[in-house]
Amino acid sequence: MLREHRHIKQYELASKERYIKRLEMENELMRDFLSLTERK
Repeated sequence: MLREHRHIKQYELASKERYIKRLEMENELMRDFLSLTERK
């Protein structure tokens, strides 16, 4: 039971990290897009 719980925690951490990485990527894309539009 304890081992199962730890496995679930690792899974939650991994999914959170993936979510954060996706947000960071989207933020970078938005920054690039905004800088491109500001240049014109």
